[in-house]
Amino acid sequence: MKHKWYFVIISQLIVFSMIIAGCSSGNNNIASSDKKDSANKEPVTIDLAFNVPNEITKEEIAEFEKDNPDIKINAFDGQDYNKLMAMIAADNAPDIMRVSGAFDLVSFATKGIAMNLDPYMEKSKVFDKEDFTPIVDLFRYDGKEQGKGPLYGFVKDWSQDFTLWYNKKLFDEANIPYLSATEPVTWEQLLEISKKLTKVENGEITQFGFMPSRGAQMSQNLLLLQLAQLGKSPFTADFGKADLTTPEAKRIMAYWKDVVDANVGSNAVNQAPGKAYSVWFDDKAAIIMGGNWFAGRIRATESAKDRIQDYGYAPAPVFEEGTRISPTGFAVGGVISRTTEHPEEAWRVFEWFFAGKPADTRAKMGVGLPGFKSKMPLLQQETEWDKEIFKYQSDEMEYASNYLPFNPYLTGSAMDGLIDKLFVPVYFGKSTIDEAAVQLTEELNVLIEEGKQIAGVE
Repeated sequence: MKHKWYFVIISQLIVFSMIIAGCSSGNNNIASSDKKDSANKEPVTIDLAFNVPNEITKEEIAEFEKDNPDIKINAFDGQDYNKLMAMIAADNAPDIMRVSGAFDLVSFATKGIAMNLDPYMEKSKVFDKEDFTPIVDLFRYDGKEQGKGPLYGFVKDWSQDFTLWYNKKLFDEANIPYLSATEPVTWEQLLEISKKLTKVENGEITQFGFMPSRGAQMSQNLLLLQLAQLGKSPFTADFGKADLTTPEAKRIMAYWKDVVDANVGSNAVNQAPGKAYSVWFDDKAAIIMGGNWFAGRIRATESAKDRIQDYGYAPAPVFEEGTRISPTGFAVGGVISRTTEHPEEAWRVFEWFFAGKPADTRAKMGVGLPGFKSKMPLLQQETEWDKEIFKYQSDEMEYASNYLPFNPYLTGSAMDGLIDKLFVPVYFGKSTIDEAAVQLTEELNVLIEEGKQIAGVE
């Protein structure tokens, strides 16, 4: 589902947002669009599966509960996917669940986990469809195609997650020109640059050239992105079958085998001592992959915020003959459980969390891009660096119109699990690309068939 023209409109909107920065976002300081007289009601508890304090604060919750005395919010970290699935299986789903619009939403809608929100949206005074950014369509599903039909959720914040951030200091030390902020490097160029930025002392890597969050090795998201750039998908149009034995898929596998062989980043063969972001902030990695939200991480990191000009931004890499696309890989958002015992109260919390003051706060913090056009002016533009990143991000938005083809019959972690099981041995010389391609195809098709049975699809 493509909305390229729409994204161009949004990119133009945010370029000029400083002009309208003084305007109201239109959704500030709301507690509910349909607040009830609740003075004598016994409070009900609504589970909100979002992290405290990173995604919602105790102070924000206390303010909501003061304005809505008939509701208590039980917030907890909903990022543990296996725990969430166990709660759902035990018929104990949280009222409001944290999901990825990119790879969870269709599965949650297909399996009847998520509530159709259109009846509530139509009555809402704070969710204005004309104010939605195009990424919101990622939370639509009509039973066949993502991006169409009713809304089953809403985006909390999102980014184009395959853009690059680099350490100018390390580039200077290696006498390597800075990456362009407007023209993407090719995947092949990225590997060659990363080799030059990797340092080895006494047989140990002391500086990595390239550090994606899951390591410098093949992952589901990177595989889907690179195939999409080549005009391909690993799945049939109805997602009923997978095929990773194609020339394009094998080319991508060969690329990541070369990346691991070059040891330019943490991988299954050579693990870095720490998470990708901590290594990067310690000046031990030159390039990292992350979306707009990473600007907020830079601003908030003690060792980085006083030298913010040391960090540069670059577009998502692309194959030389491929199509330039720069989609989201996650689009974190939320859904309301279809089995919630308190749908009206859950909706009031949902409105407040996704459209009210917490949404304004998130935009101001720069933890990602908002789901409302009217909240774009809230993005940080205080320093020259802020303005530069804002400009580059708005330019990159033109290429955000493609959705990655996540399979609705697979769980969010299924494909990565199979890659770890069947492709990692290739890095160690215990399997070949041809063998892994066949095995991945066979086992993916088994899981897809199981998922179709669960969803009642023949």
